[in-house]
Amino acid sequence: MDSKLAKRCHHCGKTYVSMPALSMHLLTHDLKHKCDICGKAFSRPWLLQGHFRSHTGEKPYGCAHCGKAFADRSNLRAHMQTHSAYKSYNCKRCNKSFALKSYLNKHYESACIRDDGECIDVDGDVDVSSTSSTSSTSSVCSDDSFIHARKIE
Repeated sequence: MDSKLAKRCHHCGKTYVSMPALSMHLLTHDLKHKCDICGKAFSRPWLLQGHFRSHTGEKPYGCAHCGKAFADRSNLRAHMQTHSAYKSYNCKRCNKSFALKSYLNKHYESACIRDDGECIDVDGDVDVSSTSSTSSTSSVCSDDSFIHARKIE
């Protein structure tokens, strides 16, 4: 930042345009909220509360459309985009579209095999010798026009 009004963090050197913004940032260096189970520390109590759910398995945030549950509200918000008609991330191989880039990335980690037997190998070798033994259902690409084959390790 070029401004003479910029405020700099004395811990890490990051700059902020206002004191309130710098004050919020400074909290990230003060990790006084510690998990009793694993010892991981957090700057804010609600971050610790969300982390604690990773130990308990509690998922209090449910999707009204499909019922899928999440431990974190931000993950529910991201999931809600999957129900949107707007899907801006397209597979370069099969043109299937996804609402979230992370879902497209999961799709790329697998290989799509069309019903006509033509294999679309997205990245890496796949075992297509016996689709009945290698096929699996995927929550990412679950329509009937594709089956997923496991990658050869």
